[in-house]
Amino acid sequence: MSFLLLVLMIAVTTNASPQVRVRSHTELNTVQNIVLGDVADFVDLNKSIVDVLSKYILFSKPIQIGEKVEFSGETISTLMRSHSSWLQLKEKPQILIPHQVIIENVGFKMTAIKVKNKIQEHWQALCQCRVQVEDLVLPFIPTWKALSRWDLQMGSEIIRGSFTLPVVIYNSENQEQKLWIRGRMSLFQKVPVTKRSLNYGERIETSDIRMEEREITFSRDSCPEEKSLIGKKVKRPLALNEIVFNSALEKEKALNKGQEVKIFIQEQGWEVGLQGVAEQDAYIGDTIKVLNSKSKQSILVRVIGRGEVQIQ
Repeated sequence: MSFLLLVLMIAVTTNASPQVRVRSHTELNTVQNIVLGDVADFVDLNKSIVDVLSKYILFSKPIQIGEKVEFSGETISTLMRSHSSWLQLKEKPQILIPHQVIIENVGFKMTAIKVKNKIQEHWQALCQCRVQVEDLVLPFIPTWKALSRWDLQMGSEIIRGSFTLPVVIYNSENQEQKLWIRGRMSLFQKVPVTKRSLNYGERIETSDIRMEEREITFSRDSCPEEKSLIGKKVKRPLALNEIVFNSALEKEKALNKGQEVKIFIQEQGWEVGLQGVAEQDAYIGDTIKVLNSKSKQSILVRVIGRGEVQIQ
């Protein structure tokens, strides 16, 4: 019995006919002619046929923002079947149309998913990490007019944890009102994590760490890159599965006073190296003075590695 049922199910699935399914309720956000693609879904249809059918103009009178119109299924069926392109189709798909079809122009509706995506895209560009927005609470939108657009006002700094953002909404008459959006921001980044406990003074080896995505929302410290971490000495014990931050590593000298250094000058597309002498001890990232061996002049540079500096 079960085998017969399975065969019947396969047969039904295989013989499913192409369909045009008109939705009972469609929301629009632009003022334009209403075409079949605005109100219908196409199932198992060739793309070239969909391209033609979706452009059928059903109503040449655009629906204005805030306006809602109702049509009978019979009216839409008549409009479709009388269209010249429909008459030229050799194999016509099945048409499924509800008894009543409602088309509503709601303007630029503010939805949680749209707001969430906009926030994440904006802050994602500001950080080398993954941004996640949660617990989003949208404001009550007044019913004075349907929205023609809305603009989130976000700064250039990433907000960590709970946030409140202003959003300006505009209606079709360009009247505006400022409202507020609340939510919570979490930041995730691939960071070095210990694969074993490390004691004070140990040097990190490749086998001691792995790169793993962890939440760093409230971390005020940064992590070294994996390649620069190897060989560094820890200045405090680190537990198993602990994130390795820069503050846990001993800062070792990159230059000693009087040491010869290589001075790099970088411009667009090219790089020049000069010789110099360090005028003070320094660590990587420090800004110091070095004596240019050729010009005998002191210049300000940034330490970028052991025995290497770069002109600011």
